Amino acid sequence: MDLPIGRKVDNEGVQAVPAPSCILCGREGRTLYFGQRDRLFNAPGFWDIKLCDHCQLAWLDPCPAREAIGELYAEYYTHNLESRKPLLSELRRYVREGIWGTWLGYRNRLHGNLHAAVGWLAGTLPPVREMALLGIMGLPAEKRGTLVDVGCGNGRFLARMRDLGWEVLGV
Repeated sequence: MDLPIGRKVDNEGVQAVPAPSCILCGREGRTLYFGQRDRLFNAPGFWDIKLCDHCQLAWLDPCPAREAIGELYAEYYTHNLESRKPLLSELRRYVREGIWGTWLGYRNRLHGNLHAAVGWLAGTLPPVREMALLGIMGLPAEKRGTLVDVGCGNGRFLARMRDLGWEVLGV
């Protein structure tokens, strides 16, 4: 799998290459989302997300130019490992897993009715729910299957998804 090559465009200071076609099967993709920002890792630029209706691959259009990829990972979790306070970290995990259990159907993450109530209540707060759901890319339990993560970093996301019952592969 290789990144698209062609004329470069400036995307908020990041060099990018138009990528209208699927890199697996070559078919034209349809735009699912326009002008998205990376709110999880604060990567610069506005990105469309395209989908190939034939093979179901999703990708960014424009695609970051090979030499610009490092610029997008300044705040990526494997590059910015801050030490957190254990109690606060445990509280975050408790709330996050409560939201996964009540809002996305991962009931095996719930530890009783209180945990379910905390997850449901915390999930009613849009910023809290969004951050929790981003931790598993909003993938509901009912859709479990095989998950492929290209550019999987240290594998933390894949380990989390495996623990939630997904079959995982990472490159």
